[in-house]
Amino acid sequence: MTLLPSQPACSRPPLQTISSLLEEAYAGSPDTPPSLVVFREPALLTDQGDVQPSHPPLTEFSTYPFLAHSVQDLAAFLAANRAGSAISSHQFLIADEQTNEDRTVLLVDRGYEPGESPETVRLDAAHANAVPVAVQVATMDLNGVRALVDDDGVYRGGASRPAPRKGGPAPRKQL
Repeated sequence: MTLLPSQPACSRPPLQTISSLLEEAYAGSPDTPPSLVVFREPALLTDQGDVQPSHPPLTEFSTYPFLAHSVQDLAAFLAANRAGSAISSHQFLIADEQTNEDRTVLLVDRGYEPGESPETVRLDAAHANAVPVAVQVATMDLNGVRALVDDDGVYRGGASRPAPRKGGPAPRKQL
């Protein structure tokens, strides 16, 4: 799964944030092998060679080539440069400005049909390794993940709403 550090030009993700995010993602999914690849240079995306998962601690970033690009721009860039490689060009993660604030990443599914708009859901760092893999192998889908987000729109492993009480209102039925 591709992880692209992408933030507004005024805010760059600290190296420690990305490294600790990787640590938490791998610790949160002990049954899923490490699968996150942090791309810091566009040239690495166009290289069709063998790409290994990133492991903390990361070395210093020299540039931030994905700054100020939209989700649509990044999806189009991946589609043009990673088609046919071992790295998925359909699903990827973005470490953005919100990553600095709440340790979440944005999971993007660019779709399989040309012109299809990317769909997104925000993941807690502990689920940043396992959930994208599950979506990629179709044991989960983005709509199912989205149905389980907390009130703040972040997936943390399931809805954190309290269980219904006897005599209380029935929970909303999910289709």
